[in-house]
Amino acid sequence: MDDDKAKPDPEPTEEIFSAAEIQLAALAVDAWRTDREDYRISDCVNALKTAVAFLRISREKLAGGSPRRALSALNEARAGCEHARLLLETCTGPEAESLRTRLVSIEQEMRGAWESMEAMLA
Repeated sequence: MDDDKAKPDPEPTEEIFSAAEIQLAALAVDAWRTDREDYRISDCVNALKTAVAFLRISREKLAGGSPRRALSALNEARAGCEHARLLLETCTGPEAESLRTRLVSIEQEMRGAWESMEAMLA
C-alpha cells in the first residue's frame, strides 16, 4: 500500500487522451439518455473540475519548459470541456447557466495556455 502512495501520478499522454475521449463520449451518451437533469448537472460539474485539473497540469508543464507534455494535458482539459458542453445542451435553469459561464472561462484559459505553447514551440 505504501508503495502505491510513493508512485508519482502518470504523465498525461496521447494514449490516455484517446482513452479519455472514448470514456467521456460513453458517459455523455449515457447522461443524454437519462431524464434526470440533476445527474447531468453533477456530471458536468465533475467534467469541469477535471478540465481545471488538467489545465493546471498544463500550466505547470509549460512553466517547467515542457510544451509537448503541456499539450497532452491541455488535450485532456479540452475533452472535459467537450463533455461538459454536451451535457449542458440538455440542461436548463440558473445552475446550468452558471456552468456555461464557467465553461467559457475555462476555454479562455485554455486558449491562453495554447498561445503560450505555440510561442515556446516556435
